[in-house]
Amino acid sequence: MMPNPLQALVQTQDLTLRADYSYTFDSDFKDSSLGSLSVSKLNVSARTPISNSEKLRVVTGVNYRRLDFDADSDIIPDHMQGLSALVNFEYLIGGQPAIGLLMSPGFYFIDDIDSDTFDIPTIFYASWRFTPSFIGIGGAGYSGLRADNPVIPLAGFIWTISEDVKLNAIFPVASLDFDLNDRTKLSIIGEYSGIKAHTGDGVADEDYRDTALSYSEMRAGVQLGLELGDSSSLRFSAGWAFRQEF
Repeated sequence: MMPNPLQALVQTQDLTLRADYSYTFDSDFKDSSLGSLSVSKLNVSARTPISNSEKLRVVTGVNYRRLDFDADSDIIPDHMQGLSALVNFEYLIGGQPAIGLLMSPGFYFIDDIDSDTFDIPTIFYASWRFTPSFIGIGGAGYSGLRADNPVIPLAGFIWTISEDVKLNAIFPVASLDFDLNDRTKLSIIGEYSGIKAHTGDGVADEDYRDTALSYSEMRAGVQLGLELGDSSSLRFSAGWAFRQEF
């Protein structure tokens, strides 16, 4: 299934509440001895602006993520989860973000929370408007749990093709959006999604205990967005997960 086949959003001037749920049906491992894997994913967040001036926007919040795995192999943990704060700073030029810093300090774990599960994933980004319809974006992402490669480059762009068509290509999500009317949007989406966590004693295989573990998916599909009112919306998606990796 596509990421976030069901998404609910409630937004006011002072608070944004968002809930996403997705389910990926059975997929076979390349190593047939490991059997198959299905994944359910829940993401819940709340955000509120604490500064929204002409030049500076600061948003804080909290986020909880949980992935549950139904696997034939006991090498795979039953679940992975993360509980984090959200802090986003944006410097604005002409009302648009020009420089930004997004931090998600929190605990990324399987069962037990301790100091080893603490991390501060951070994204720094900058944008530049090349033309009225084209914005380029570059930056870098950091995670201490990504020990082999803690810093990765990020790049992308936003291209307003016409009044009703926009291409957003900003890692880890790319979408081609069509505004069907004032309250309905159709999107073709590709996404790289995943989670990193410290295992502790939360895996059956002793070789994978007390270490960092990551899970990722590459997915593509179609999404229909419905604006229910000035402060709420729903999103429905369907598609394929064509690469899953631990």
